[in-house]
Amino acid sequence: MSSFREKMIAAKVVSANIRRYADTSIATDYLAEDHHRTRQSRMIDLVRRTAPQRGAAPRVLEVGAGAPNLARALRDLGYRVTVSDADVRALAELVPPDIDTLSFDVTEPWPSFASKFDVVVAGELIEHLFDPMSFLDSCRNALATGGLLVLSTPNLAAVQDRLRFLFGASPRHIDPTHPYLRLHIRPFTMDRLDACLRHSGFELVRSTSNGLVWRVGHRVLRSRLLGRLLPTLGDALIVAARAVD
Repeated sequence: MSSFREKMIAAKVVSANIRRYADTSIATDYLAEDHHRTRQSRMIDLVRRTAPQRGAAPRVLEVGAGAPNLARALRDLGYRVTVSDADVRALAELVPPDIDTLSFDVTEPWPSFASKFDVVVAGELIEHLFDPMSFLDSCRNALATGGLLVLSTPNLAAVQDRLRFLFGASPRHIDPTHPYLRLHIRPFTMDRLDACLRHSGFELVRSTSNGLVWRVGHRVLRSRLLGRLLPTLGDALIVAARAVD
């Protein structure tokens, strides 16, 4: 009974996310925002700096793509890229023909791949999942020996949220009234993300952030430099982790 209820809850979570992001313009507009452009740029930088070099161009799988912005950038750098989404039909008109597409739900058993990937990329996905440990295990199984996982997730303990909590206010990322933050069900701090990665057979290689952020009404004050220097206080946690034996 417990297992059945868990599956039902997970299915509702997936359904809610698909309904929210079925219109690809939502993800496209979201990714056009400055802090998300910076986040994706730093994810790409982590792939360039830490991806295994095996002679041929590394094979990259981006899961939960939503929009192919990051995949196109990696393709342009010479990587062989595959994008996936629970409803890949929404991506059909946006994905160039030289980028492969796969349709599968990351909360279910993943398909068997013809060959394993050198890199798995997951941007702003893990916080939406009912069972993040199962997801990390699937990422680990999709990677070749020594492969790399690059992921990003909102930081529950960003500098402004730490002060909010100190004065009795809730962190921004658990706001149930926000149009997309309401779908975040597994918020992370850096230490908890690191612990989950190690539990699934990964070793943290590098960490960064898209910047320290202070929001005042509709204004956003940001320091990208401090985001690099103090990633545990940043707006988003961005990590590269190596699959270990």
